[in-house]
Amino acid sequence: MTPLFNPQVETIISVIAGALITTAQFVLIRDTWTGKIKPSVLSWLGWGLMIGIGCIAQFIETGWEQSLTGLAVSTIGCFAIAFIALLRKNYAIERVDYVYLSLGIVCLIIYTSSRDPWITTILAIISDFIVGVPMLIAAWKLPASQKSHGWIIGGISWTCTLLICLGHPVLYAIFPIYLFAYNWTMVVLGNRK
Repeated sequence: MTPLFNPQVETIISVIAGALITTAQFVLIRDTWTGKIKPSVLSWLGWGLMIGIGCIAQFIETGWEQSLTGLAVSTIGCFAIAFIALLRKNYAIERVDYVYLSLGIVCLIIYTSSRDPWITTILAIISDFIVGVPMLIAAWKLPASQKSHGWIIGGISWTCTLLICLGHPVLYAIFPIYLFAYNWTMVVLGNRK
């Protein structure tokens, strides 16, 4: 496969995507700090784990690719959002969230025992989605509790990341495609009346 962009252009796009996802994380941290949104703390902790392990697995398999920038930055941001939510005592936890976290951890255990990058990436996405279900439910039930410009900025970042993936092995596009879809779903759900 021939990448769509030369390495210099990929680097520029990756820096833009990294800056956007960093901005999105700061917006979500601010919105958590001020009480504008009430995050599911278990979702954010789980996401930090899932995205981080997915990023590490892809890095170990084929080395650093510019498309991993967003995943690395997202890992740090997810842990920061969870920490701020706990620090400010501004978070949501439902009993069922523990079930989702447990299911996510089961997928994570299976995922970490696999040496196949396809299996690990697919299981990382499944784990990440399971852990994120509480956020989707919250956005469905009470849209204002999850409405943040951070989701829009994140969606734009993942759009940039997908541009970098063009012409690279499909493996590198799978996680960004999922994160693109999740972010834009949160935008749609959070902006419903």
